[in-house]
Amino acid sequence: MSRIQSSVGLITGIPIEETVNKLMAVAARPRELVVNRNKLIESERLAITNLTSLMLAFEFEVNKFSTANLFQAKTV
Repeated sequence: MSRIQSSVGLITGIPIEETVNKLMAVAARPRELVVNRNKLIESERLAITNLTSLMLAFEFEVNKFSTANLFQAKTV
């Protein structure tokens, strides 16, 4: 017995494969939104981490100026 393979409904002429693909895309949309939101949150987290490390480096350099030894050690 052979199978009839077609992506178009035999009687109705409706493109079944295209319809199923569109329905799958609609069903996957919430998942895609969550994935995209997670990527955005991850990039924001990385930006905050980078900013924090820059601020700590700046604070470390500024704290060097608070000691008198830095200025007394230099001679002209």
